[in-house]
Amino acid sequence: MSASPAVAAGVAQPTEGEATAAVRRHRLFTGTSLSNATLKLGDCSPGGVGPGVTCMTQLVMDSTRPNATPQNRPIGLRASTVSGRSRFGRF
Repeated sequence: MSASPAVAAGVAQPTEGEATAAVRRHRLFTGTSLSNATLKLGDCSPGGVGPGVTCMTQLVMDSTRPNATPQNRPIGLRASTVSGRSRFGRF
């Protein structure tokens, strides 16, 4: 089994829980909250725009809605250190 491109490059890679928490903290430019979002984390690679990683995800924007459809999309995440603990956020 080979390491993901992000791990191979020495870039911190989020867990699925960290990625979900980061997405839930994020608001869309329209003001829409993603507090009920769920995601499955796929492969991650070093971010091309800045520090962090870009991960493929299968995202459900609001898991409380009936017939919510999963969307496959890349999400950029970066790690920051808060009180000595790493925390991931969207970029």
